[in-house]
Amino acid sequence: MEISRARMFSDRLICDVRQVPLTEALERIGAFWHVDKTYRPKRDKATRLLLVENQYEMTMTEPKFILRRRGKRDRIAEGGGAIDLVMSIKKCSFPDAVRLLLEEGERNEKP
Repeated sequence: MEISRARMFSDRLICDVRQVPLTEALERIGAFWHVDKTYRPKRDKATRLLLVENQYEMTMTEPKFILRRRGKRDRIAEGGGAIDLVMSIKKCSFPDAVRLLLEEGERNEKP
């Protein structure tokens, strides 16, 4: 009998991990990033452009993001939360992304 992947974690836990801010998710996986302060959004003033790992451009309006190769227009990924972002950058499975976010979050909370 196979256990569903989604059932490896409780609904509550998955919901909590999805609520992790995108920039915090990047920190938790050790990704180098910074905000492009020259970027001026055309529609939503809350949208920011982040340069990630010197190879990606990520436009984001929490919790949604669009990830592109730097200097290219085609989308590599888009999603709506920390789990999707980690899966896209680390090229890992859903359970692995949840584990990465949880493990790093726990390490950061310990004194």
